Amino acid sequence: MKSLDRFVESDDVHVQYQANGTLKAWIANNPQLFSFFMPSDQISSDFNGCKFVSDGPQSTTVVRFNVVAEDNSGSCGVRMLFVRPIALIVPMSDYPPQLPRAVNIALRPKDHRKQSIPYSLKVEVKPTMGQFLWFQGKIVSKGSTLVLRFIKGGPEYGVGTESVLLSIEARFEDGHLLLGSLTKWGGKWNDEEFADGCISKFQTDFDMSIRFGERDFEFYCRNELMAYYPYEYTDIPFSEIDYVYANGDIEIYRMRFAGDVFMVPYKSSFNSPHMMTGQRLYIIGVESVRDFVDNYWMYVDFYSEKEIIFRFWVDRKTKKITLNGDHGGTKNLDSFPFNTAGYGDRLRGGGFYLDFLLETDLFRIFVNNQEIGTYEHKVDLNDKRISHFEISGTLIIRSIEIGSISDIDIPEHNES
Repeated sequence: MKSLDRFVESDDVHVQYQANGTLKAWIANNPQLFSFFMPSDQISSDFNGCKFVSDGPQSTTVVRFNVVAEDNSGSCGVRMLFVRPIALIVPMSDYPPQLPRAVNIALRPKDHRKQSIPYSLKVEVKPTMGQFLWFQGKIVSKGSTLVLRFIKGGPEYGVGTESVLLSIEARFEDGHLLLGSLTKWGGKWNDEEFADGCISKFQTDFDMSIRFGERDFEFYCRNELMAYYPYEYTDIPFSEIDYVYANGDIEIYRMRFAGDVFMVPYKSSFNSPHMMTGQRLYIIGVESVRDFVDNYWMYVDFYSEKEIIFRFWVDRKTKKITLNGDHGGTKNLDSFPFNTAGYGDRLRGGGFYLDFLLETDLFRIFVNNQEIGTYEHKVDLNDKRISHFEISGTLIIRSIEIGSISDIDIPEHNES
């Protein structure tokens, strides 16, 4: 059995569970290179002499699958891929969701082809609210500048351009950030300037994203929410973006639209059909402080039907983390690992990686890959199976994953 995971590292893979009971997988930038349909009740399928095995989706909302390639002829090694088992939270729509971070492996420049600068990306599938544009690359020189624009019309500013819905200019050396827009009706730029220390921390590579929020474009450095730019400044819906244009003293390794829409409160079941010992729930989120500067809070509840077996409660105002449930046993944690720097500035929101690991006798809780505490079970989980979870509060959810320890590729958390 041959593991062909290198192919996954260099291409974007899409998976879609279809209404007719089939599982479809394909590579985004070349659908003809690899595409197959897998009936949910079928154990195996043959494709060009290579055998694919899947355990099939368990429900219409959560797909769990395992695809492997058996190379009999040697030809599969350059054409097929290996995907580790993972539970995918799939929205009930026809839009093919992006694979989560565990499968769509975190970017490393050596894995990706360098794009020529200036670079224009034609937007074939229009973005939806909650998605984001993710762009990563290399800083060429100490005084490097990045220019990124969402354009309606031609592929670059001044060439058939009707409007620039959002323009970003960033100087890595001093942290200067300028957000602006230009519409054909107004005929002039609307600009907002920021001094963003996060940008100046990028020394050799950069990792940024723009999220399409409910009311604003949201600008992120790594997983930190750094600035907003209101849609009302553009007068044009972001669904009318035709091109994304990039220029500057940089090298682009990735520019793509990604992310599912996780509306808060968010509720989902486990696909086993309950949470199993050794499984973990992994959340990538951002504290939403635009409207709740002094009252950030968050609940993560684990349910057995209607009973809360375990609640993780964060209160930023009091800087307390409380663990409890419907069966008693309240516990307060000593540490408060969530980022509180920069509060009072409505534009900033701390990003975090939150991880819950279910063991036989307790939950282990991790924030930013550091264990912060445990909570012992107050009931017998053989009698009270954990059926689903719910996330609520003043936060933005960027990614959710469910899987075993080996399934989830947790990214390194870097404070710098």
